[in-house]
Amino acid sequence: MGRESLHPGQDETTFVHSVAASGQQPSCSEKHHALGKKWRACDLSCRTVFTRQYSTVLIENTLQAQEPHLTRPTRIVAIASAGGHWVQLMRLRAAWESCDVTYVTTDPGLMGALRKATSGNGGPAPKLHIVVEGNRWQKGRLILQLLQLLILMLRIRPEAVISTGAAPGYFALRIGKMLGARTIWIDSIANAEELSLSGRKIGRHADLWLTQWPHLARPDGPQFLGSVL
Repeated sequence: MGRESLHPGQDETTFVHSVAASGQQPSCSEKHHALGKKWRACDLSCRTVFTRQYSTVLIENTLQAQEPHLTRPTRIVAIASAGGHWVQLMRLRAAWESCDVTYVTTDPGLMGALRKATSGNGGPAPKLHIVVEGNRWQKGRLILQLLQLLILMLRIRPEAVISTGAAPGYFALRIGKMLGARTIWIDSIANAEELSLSGRKIGRHADLWLTQWPHLARPDGPQFLGSVL
């Protein structure tokens, strides 16, 4: 089977979806076209098939959030904006199969895909909450998003929060940290030249702060453990 390639007129989110569905890893040149940025040289040999690595790291971090006497599953909020952020979050779902997970995103149309993706785990129907989409140029929507997440997080009281971005993940990690949850941020693979704005700002609020590009890793964070695609 040939490698998945970016087609003319195909945007980066669609490309991420197609690569995720195929299980293939895009080449440097394909990511260059998909991201529309000048590509920095990177050694793909350091890339890993890495859901297992994230599973180990996630479990080690989230279990620390539980009281030792509790036997119930860890409550986790897994949150990401719709599009490429959501695709990457879904690639990690094996890491929290044994946990009590609540998904949060910005597109109600993703419920069907989520049910299909989680139908084989034998558990109850997945819990999905929708918040309004917003960005830095939509201040009113960002404020509404923050309020929605504050109410939701106070109701769930998660013991761990994990996100691949963007704005809703940033707010959720900040709120989760204030509530005493363990927090995990995985910056989107689309950010090949530099960390996202949310990714740069979230660093000191994340117990585990990760980039998917080795050249963006720093001794004081973020760390590089591999990529989800």
